[in-house]
Amino acid sequence: MNATSKKLSYVTAFTGRRDSYQLPVALAEHGRLAAFATCFYRDRGLAGRLARLFPRRRSPSHQRHAAGLEQVSIETMEFTNLAARLGRRLMQASKVAVWEDNAFARRAVALARAHRASLLLYEFQADWAFRQPMKHTAARILFQFHPHPDLEHPLLIADGERYPQFLPDIRRNTRANLSLRYREHTRSAWLHADHVIVASHFTAHSLHAAGCPADKITVVPYGCNFRAAPAGLGGGGSNGEGRPCFLYVGSGSQRKGLHHLLEAWGASRASGTHELIIIARQVEPELRSALARTKAVRHLTGVDGDELVRWYARARALVLPTLSEGFGHVFLEALACGCPVIGTRNSMLPDFAEAQAHIRYVEPGNVESIRAEIDRVANLSAADPFFDTTQVRASVRNYTWDRFRGGIEAVLSRFD
Repeated sequence: MNATSKKLSYVTAFTGRRDSYQLPVALAEHGRLAAFATCFYRDRGLAGRLARLFPRRRSPSHQRHAAGLEQVSIETMEFTNLAARLGRRLMQASKVAVWEDNAFARRAVALARAHRASLLLYEFQADWAFRQPMKHTAARILFQFHPHPDLEHPLLIADGERYPQFLPDIRRNTRANLSLRYREHTRSAWLHADHVIVASHFTAHSLHAAGCPADKITVVPYGCNFRAAPAGLGGGGSNGEGRPCFLYVGSGSQRKGLHHLLEAWGASRASGTHELIIIARQVEPELRSALARTKAVRHLTGVDGDELVRWYARARALVLPTLSEGFGHVFLEALACGCPVIGTRNSMLPDFAEAQAHIRYVEPGNVESIRAEIDRVANLSAADPFFDTTQVRASVRNYTWDRFRGGIEAVLSRFD
């Protein structure tokens, strides 16, 4: 930025706690955040007022906050979000999601016009918002959260043809049975962006394959809040009851490859000597029977942050054989806690250059590949360098949220 140029300000908008609010924090930290629209946020909007009136009750915005956003303009859209929640009970969920995304996109555009600001949006809101005219000069920066649908959807559908119980849900979630307006949602957001930020080279590859020029994409990896691992639990530890264990953390879904893991675990020798810990708040209905009948599996529906760190420290490895992952934040969490990982290349894992000695790769959807790798890791000595907790943690020490926010600023500064 030259001495006479002025920093552009930005509006961002999204539902939930996406990326731990680090995108608006990055904007606020560098004096760029004109406004942030979200659903619920602590001490803001109706949810904040209700929390003050009824302090003993847990409000919808409980824990929805981030350091660095205390003095900025945050607009909450609780009624839009509540209407969407009701709509998902009455209509096809993916169609309601498009309606909600576009409601936030309309608000983002209105705020950008009011503040004469630019837009930094995820593909869910950017798809509509970037196509709207502005009377002022405005940059349109896309943060592509998921791999592009042209790559991800065929992977899911091909797997669904092998496991037909998932096909109805795949068709709903990929919007294959909806009208063109809904089916194309998020597919073309990059076309209308001045630049695209992604969290992994896998997502960058998916966009490039869809036609996005490589010089229009910048990879800015996510960060992690590093926690001290409990002493004496790392290095191929146990489930706390003396039995060694493997760990799965994530949603219980087809995309994450849980069905492949359960099938591989049931066929593995390791299941006779180890336990598989599944930490998943929700499991898709099509997976529940397989989860219940697979031996040596324990399902935990949710754990707090401190307990999750203990599980990372206890496990011989985190196993997440995902079909497609925009980043795979649990991989970084596990490595940051000293836990090696077993996963696929359809994620951020190949980008962790210094951590490759603590990563084992399996082929997406290949049950035999997963089984063989689990058994290999199960047979390693606890003294094997694969389990060296200090080295595992050190291998990802540079992946901080400070680095992520600095990467976002480095991209935005090009457009001032």
